[in-house]
Amino acid sequence: ILLAHPRAGELLSPDWGESEQTFIWQDPETGIWCRSRPDTFNDDTIVDLKTTTDASPEAISKSVWDFGYHQQQQWYRAGHNAIVGSYPEFLFIFQAKTPPYLVTVVELDQAAELAGEERIRRARHTYAHCMRTGEWPGYGTHTHQISLPPWAEKRESDERYLP
Repeated sequence: ILLAHPRAGELLSPDWGESEQTFIWQDPETGIWCRSRPDTFNDDTIVDLKTTTDASPEAISKSVWDFGYHQQQQWYRAGHNAIVGSYPEFLFIFQAKTPPYLVTVVELDQAAELAGEERIRRARHTYAHCMRTGEWPGYGTHTHQISLPPWAEKRESDERYLP
């Protein structure tokens, strides 16, 4: 089904590009060593395949945020630039895990790209700082007081009125 999708089939064709190659480079800003392994790429485009429970564009948008795919995109593009010498287009192929195994090819918009770039920039700098100092961020040494999540509080409230 995946290869029968016109765009996904083209992007995953063995003739289209290289598959499962590891990029290793040194970040010029921080000096840290970096690594990525795109599913497939050529000189102009990187493609990453994801499985999902819902391949609708709306659900994919949420998954991009939840799983940090916008960060992954920018990380892979930086690696491609360091090794291949170009900053390529990036496409995700999402395929549903259940029948009818729907397929959606997506490209992130500029706002998502910028957000991903900023997050990986901060992550690189945080990691470099931690490596230099040996101090790693956490959640503090104090005791945290927490509440139940809002959905649990609502459920508790609703159950109070059951016979």
